[in-house]
Amino acid sequence: MEQTWDVLEEALGQIDYGRDVPPGHRFRLIRDDASNFAQLLIFTWNVDTYKAPMMRHTRHEFIVPVATYNEDTWIRWVFDRIVSIELHETSEWFTVNGDRIYAPHHGNGENPYALWYTSYPEKKLKAPGDD
Repeated sequence: MEQTWDVLEEALGQIDYGRDVPPGHRFRLIRDDASNFAQLLIFTWNVDTYKAPMMRHTRHEFIVPVATYNEDTWIRWVFDRIVSIELHETSEWFTVNGDRIYAPHHGNGENPYALWYTSYPEKKLKAPGDD
């Protein structure tokens, strides 16, 4: 299947996401066309939800689909990745009686961008890379 990552790369140059602008760059596209593999890195700079008021520079990693999207569709795909990052951050900040009932699962093998309920308290306490 052909892919249109060149179109994505051009679209990234047009996108501005001005909330909590990180030091350096916001987006980085890593491509290996020979292997038909690409990864989008989105960098954020915000208050660390577990160590406020410390700031945290975070790299969010997303596998880029092998797709023949046009520019509008790639822009929407990037927007959806940003929305998933915002869901993740909102889930960390939102508490009920001090409990992060929707805290993301950070451990290996988990999807930290899925919306989880507190039914698995041992999972929401894991730090990235813990298992």
